[in-house]
Order: sequence, then C-alpha cells, then structure tokens
Amino acid sequence: MNHTKLSTIFAKNRAEELPDDIWNKYVLPLNYEDANLLSFSKSTVVKGGRGSGKTMFLKYHCYPTIFSKNKQELLENELNNIGIYWRPDTDFSNMITKNYLDENWKVAFNAYIGLSIFSEFSKLITNFIASNYKNENHINSAKELIIPDDFKELFGLKDRIRITDFDTICQKYRSQLNDWLNYPEGKPPIIFGANQKLLYFINTVIRVIEPFENTTFHIFIDEFENLAKEQQILINSWIKHSQSPLIFHIAYKKHYKVTSDTLSNEQIVDVNDYRIIDLEKLYEDNFEILASEIILSKLNSYFKEEPIYNLSDIKLIEKRRKKLYQDDIKNRVKKIFPSLSRVEIVIELFKDKALYNKLEKLIKDGLNYQKSKLDYKLFIDLDRKEESLINAILLHRDKINPNELLKNFEEKNISYYKDLINNNLVGSILLIYTSYQNKTCPYYAGFERFIMLSQANIRHLLELCHQSIIEYEKRNNKEFFRIKNFSIPIEIQTKAVRNTSKTQIDKIANLGKYGKDLQKIVIRLGKIFNLSQKRDSQSMAEVNQFTLKSYEINSSDEDGEKLINECKVWGILQEENNNKQTTDKDNARYLYILHPIFAPYFGISDRKKRKIDLSYEEFKNIFINREEEYQKLYDKYSNRWSISNPSKDSIYNTNSLLDFI
Repeated sequence: MNHTKLSTIFAKNRAEELPDDIWNKYVLPLNYEDANLLSFSKSTVVKGGRGSGKTMFLKYHCYPTIFSKNKQELLENELNNIGIYWRPDTDFSNMITKNYLDENWKVAFNAYIGLSIFSEFSKLITNFIASNYKNENHINSAKELIIPDDFKELFGLKDRIRITDFDTICQKYRSQLNDWLNYPEGKPPIIFGANQKLLYFINTVIRVIEPFENTTFHIFIDEFENLAKEQQILINSWIKHSQSPLIFHIAYKKHYKVTSDTLSNEQIVDVNDYRIIDLEKLYEDNFEILASEIILSKLNSYFKEEPIYNLSDIKLIEKRRKKLYQDDIKNRVKKIFPSLSRVEIVIELFKDKALYNKLEKLIKDGLNYQKSKLDYKLFIDLDRKEESLINAILLHRDKINPNELLKNFEEKNISYYKDLINNNLVGSILLIYTSYQNKTCPYYAGFERFIMLSQANIRHLLELCHQSIIEYEKRNNKEFFRIKNFSIPIEIQTKAVRNTSKTQIDKIANLGKYGKDLQKIVIRLGKIFNLSQKRDSQSMAEVNQFTLKSYEINSSDEDGEKLINECKVWGILQEENNNKQTTDKDNARYLYILHPIFAPYFGISDRKKRKIDLSYEEFKNIFINREEEYQKLYDKYSNRWSISNPSKDSIYNTNSLLDFI
C-alpha cells in the first residue's frame, strides 16, 4: 500500500527535483528524431520558455541517463555520443567578470568551467563502470584510466591518480578558486585554457580505451542567459570552432537577448555555426499526447501499474504514434480529469438559482435598455437554454430589435442563432459567472482545458494536476485503488484551477530583476480584460489580447521595449504577428496575448478571440506609469463599456507593488 500522498508525485515539476538519471522518467516528444542533440555534428541552441522542460530535455542526452542502471543493457553504439550537463552557479560566475577581476576574469573563468567539466568526466567514467555494459574488458580498462603526468604537474599531484578519483581533486581546486574570488590578490590558484585542455584530456586519456575511441562529447551549458556578456563571448568562440570530439551547446530562455559575439570579429550564425531547437514548437503539434503520457507515467509511478511503454526509449516512438494507442491514453486522462461540454455548462448554470437570477436580470435590464415592454419570460425557454442565454446579451446591443429577436426565438430559427452561439456562448457563460466572486466556472475544468491553459508549458500542466489532486485529497481520505477508478469531480477541478492561476500570479514577483513590475502588468491587464468581460452586450467577447495602435515598441523606447521583452522571456505575454487587422488604421505588427494560465483568476477567456487596441499613452499607463494614471485608464474603460459597478476590490492591491524605475 502506498502511503505517500498522490499529490506529492505531481509536486515535483522542476528538473532540479529529480535525479540526474531520468531514464523512464522523461517522455520523449513524438518528433524527437528531429531534435536528437546527440545526432548533430555542430552546436545547437536550445530555446524554450520558463517551464518548457529545457533542463529535462538536456539531461536526457547526458551520461547519467545514457548509463542508467535502469537500462537492461548499455549498447556499444550508445557510446558514440555522450552528453555532459553543466549549469553555471550564478553566485560563483557573477564574481568572475571583467568589472570585478580586470584581465584576470578570463583565466579564472577558464579554470572554473574547466574544473567543473573535468569533475563531470570523472563522474562519467564512474557511472560507466557501474552501468549494465556487458564487456568486462572495457569496464576494467575504464577502471585503470589515470591522470597523465602533465595533469599531475598542473594540479600539484605526486601520486598516481585514477580518473574516478579526479572529481575530488577538482572540487578541492574549485574551493580554492572560490576562496581566491573573495580576496582576488595575485593570480588564481590554477590557470589553464579550458577548451584546449579538455580536448587534450579527451584525446590522450578518454579516447585511448576502446569503448570511447570514437566518442564525441557534447557539453550542454544550461541557463546561458545567466552568464555575463564576456563569458558568453568566450563560449561563443568555442561554439564557432566546435567539432568532434568536443562540441559545445547552449540553452536559454526564449526571447532572452544573448550576444552572438566571439573573441574575434566574427559572430556565431544560425545554420553556419549552430542549429536552433525551439522546444515549444517541438511540443505544440503533439502536446495533447505528450501531456497524456506525462500524466499517466506519473500516476503509474504511484499506483505501481505497468507503464504504457518506456516513454524514454526512442525505439518505441513508432508504437506511440499509433492512433489506437493515442486515443486510448487520451481517453484515460479525460476520465481522470473530466470536463463539461458548453451545453452541459449551460444546463448547470440554469440549475443554480443565483446564476439563473442573474440571467433573468440581464434580460430585464436589456429590455429596459431597449425601452421595450415585452415580458422578460418570453425570452427564456428551458428547452432552449443556449438561445435563452444569447438573448440576454443581444438585448443589450443597439442594433437589436427586441420584437425581431423574439420572433426568431419563437420560430426556433436555428440559422439565426448558430453563429451567435458559436461566437458568444463562452463569453456569456463567463459574464454570468464573473458576477459572483464565490462561484468558480466549470468552463476551466477538464484535461482538454488544461491543455489550453498550459499552452505547451509542462510546469503549468503539472501544477494544474497537482492542485486538482490536492483538493481531491482534502475531501477524500480513503485510499486510491487503481487509475481506472480515479476521477476528479468538476467542482474540485474548478477550485484547483483558480488556485493555480492565483499561485502563478503570486510567483511572478520572484521572476528576475523586474518581477514586481511584471506582476503589476499582469494584474493591470487582467483587470481591464475582466472589465471587458463584464460588458452585458458581449459585443467584443472574450478579450485577452492587445495591440499598440500606430506605434511599435522599438529601441527608441528603452523602458517599453525592456518590459515587453521581459514579459515574453518569463512567459507572461505571448507575441504573435497581427494577421487580423480590424480597421484600416490598425497597423500594429504584433499581437500580445496574456498567458491563458492567468485567465481563471480574472474570469476571462483562455481562447484567442478578441483584442483591444491600445494607444501608446494607454500602454504606458498599464506598463510604466503609477497607479493614479492606471486608475484613470481603468475608469475610462469602465465608462466607455457602461460597467455600472466595476469591482475595485482585489486580493492584489497594486499600490502596494513597487513602482517602475
């Protein structure tokens, strides 16, 4: 019997919380053959937003996973390409800059990165020896690998040192380097050129034994954006000249502006020097399948049932592409996280007395707006609930004639209502639910909605599952039995989704240098989109996007450009080309979409439907200016959209947030 709470399985949504060996824990995307880092003969740049799984993706290609003890056998061809993962310690690397060390920064940085990777080579050989590799002679050869004499001299060693013990030596010198950085007098405790020394080490030590004689070693540098510009330039120079047996790769947050400069007058150039892998693009076509497999693999690890397949094994990808398999796993996850159709949501809305009363009030107010004496009850038919809900918003539109509307309603004119329902039903549902802060809308529940809310972001997906299971555990003390018996009710999911949305807003404050500022932007945008959602007419339904009228953020506006880019880097805004221009004056190139994960908290749509066009002054009032200017903008929109009692109370008081610098 498993006494661990199921929610803890989903709580681990960061690669740092998992072991380095992720064999049978990492789910390969179905189009992985196009992105196998170990198959490339040149460097790669891996990009992805926060929570897109960059670190897990890199670690899949590295020696702890390649040499995993969970593999029944390690094949010789798996030794042809081996990855080594390295992520700079920011506390350490931030001290190794020209500003702090003058010209000594380069020798110190070479020593730092060199020692770090030498340590990994030592652990690589140790892992190889402990693996399920069958050739005992090769294993014994690896055990006897020793540090060459010139390395012994460099590190001040007298005794014969095996490579498996080299990690301890490297850690000792890293500690000395750290001490020197605190009081950088004279030269660093050890000096060598990392790139050339690593190449020499590979060619004279590692590749002299048979299992590694043809091996190419791939160094994956994660969080490249956290390195200083001069450090990036040095690594770019190594990328420029990368070739077997040592190839450098980098990974960083999408949209982050890193340098392409090298130590020479040249720059590293896409295609010529490296390939780009965009993880979000890699996932997006098959994300529903990937998400299903991730969820089921985690549930299997709890319920101890047989996994569907070994989802880390590239040889099984073809089987996972079969429609029968994909339909099965999607249906299994949909049973765990069920959803309501829009028709079913409307049925539930009519059952709720308070929500039904709001519907009646909307119709009464609409008839008053139209100055019509028709009985409001004529516009409600319990057998035609969707049309009744649409009537409630149409009566608030200037071009609607109540008598003609009633005629179409009574004649059951399907063609009249078809497009209206398709375009306005979701907005109408959200309109009624946003009238009550204590009610959570079932529209956001279900696996398919989780896919929309997470937008190919694995961390968001896992958090939605995690919060749903936490709420389930609060209300159910009984044991879980089998996956097939496990299903989380809609009302539990809806509360969990709102909790997740709120939590993600809370976390923004800790994102990078401008976290407080980004949190303010999300709250301000969300409140305006929420205000739009409260328009009784829903003539511009489901607004969650904006453009900038007759203005583009560019280098002449440093604050605007910086904040827009920070929003993109941290996944707060999604930028797309503005292909749908609504007017002749709409000349904005880009469309900015508030990430759907924030939609449930603000009671707005997660779908890409409508936008508002902001003037540059309005943009500044949301992104840059103080609360007084923003409140004037909020009040202006409230008056323009005829929102009689806009809610000004929120758990977020934007006055308490830091102002922009």
